[in-house]
Order: sequence, then structure tokens, then C-alpha cells
Amino acid sequence: MIVNAMKTSISIASGVLALVLGISIGIGASEALKNRLRTEDEKTIVETINAVDGAVVSVVVSKDLPVMTQFFEEKKIGNLRIIEQKSKQVGVEKKQIGGGTAFFIARDGLLVTNSHVVKDQSAEYSVVTNDGKSFPAKVVVRKEEIDLALLKVEGDAFT
Repeated sequence: MIVNAMKTSISIASGVLALVLGISIGIGASEALKNRLRTEDEKTIVETINAVDGAVVSVVVSKDLPVMTQFFEEKKIGNLRIIEQKSKQVGVEKKQIGGGTAFFIARDGLLVTNSHVVKDQSAEYSVVTNDGKSFPAKVVVRKEEIDLALLKVEGDAFT
């Protein structure tokens, strides 16, 4: 689902860019020239997106969250019976609590993302590539003042 949303966003962005490039050709150019330039621009945009498509990944933020159960407790005070609803923790469960995007900046698994995506120091992070593979990721550095962070995944064949 995340991968499809990313591909849709890239398609929309390329369409908007192609439209902007097509409009920016200018008044006075012949329709044939406008169409040819627009087609060449669109081809270049599509080729560029295809070339970098594998570099864009989804960041998944997960955390162990408490699993709670509810129960009732009865108390008697004289002739008065009080039933109180209570809850208690019965374990923990790993849940996806957020996400974002990142992109590879080196073949050795170094990625750049926004620091707000990886701000929770007690969370676990993973990246999902466009082919659906998931890799655990470690935060290398967070720079909140410029909203950038570096992540690292193990491997050496990333684009």
C-alpha cells in the first residue's frame, strides 16, 4: 500500500512537472514544436524517475505498545456495592505507529530522511524498498534544526 502510494505520488509529480514544462515553452511557438518539446520533456522526466525509482523507500516506524485488558472489580462498603471498571497490562505488541520516506545516497545503505520521521528514540525503524523488501534501519544522526537525518541499513547493493 505504501509503495503504491509512492508510485502514484511520483506519477502525479511527473505529470505536473511535464505540464509546467509544456506550458513554459512560451507563446508564439508552433503547436507542433510545443508538442514535440513536451513529448521530449515528458520522456526525459519518465527516464529520470525510472532511473532513481529504486532509491526512494518507505520508512516504517514501529514500537512495542502495551496490550491492555479490562475487567470489573467489585467492592462492598456496608450495604453499598460498587463495581469499578479497571484495566491492566497483559503484555506488549509491536505496532506500526508512523512512517515517512527516505532515499539512498550511497550504495552501502546510507539513506537521508527528515528528522521528524525518526524523532522517537525508543522506536524501531525499517525501510521498505519498491520491490517490497524490508530492512531494519538504524538512525546514524538526527539534525532537528534542519529537519534532516541519516539512516543506515545493512547491505551494499542499494541504488
